[in-house]
Amino acid sequence: MASTSMSVRSPPSFPFPTAAGARGRVGLAQPVGPKLLSSPLLPAATPAGDVAGSVVEFDRAIELDQRQKQYSKKVLDVAANPNDTEESIWCFPCEAQLYGVGLDSRSVMREAYALFKDGGDPEKLASNFSSGSEGESFYSSLYTGLYYESQKDAELAKSHIVAACRSPYGSRSGDYMASLALVHCQCRNWTLE
Repeated sequence: MASTSMSVRSPPSFPFPTAAGARGRVGLAQPVGPKLLSSPLLPAATPAGDVAGSVVEFDRAIELDQRQKQYSKKVLDVAANPNDTEESIWCFPCEAQLYGVGLDSRSVMREAYALFKDGGDPEKLASNFSSGSEGESFYSSLYTGLYYESQKDAELAKSHIVAACRSPYGSRSGDYMASLALVHCQCRNWTLE
């Protein structure tokens, strides 16, 4: 039986975009933030759609390391007032300052970012990559759906996110984002049929 203990570890280096002025090159940056928690239960809980189980595990992480509690404030604020956009607004510039926003090497992600940043036609994102690689098709469908979700268009959001889940990449890749797309569908009670 797998161990269920949680441990605190230092964050590894992740390929975050470098800060502005790096002329669009992607480099390695060290995230500036809380220590990361590791648990064999967390990765297993989310892909299976066990949102409640994940919440229990995150609560347990706070019990084991009280420093984690300060990072849950945003979640508590949003839970108390889901119409308060302040946390969402602050999140974007804070992360941009911490990690920088560089030029993503993936054209599908550059176009998705531009859509969320500047607006535009989400169908153009989906159509531009529908004949691309399996990954490009998946990500363009996913982010088109998430854009529609942000615009409160549930039907178009469902259409695109379900398509992303049903795509070859979404159904076979094992990619974490494919798992999140599936959890999103489960939370919204959207079937993949």
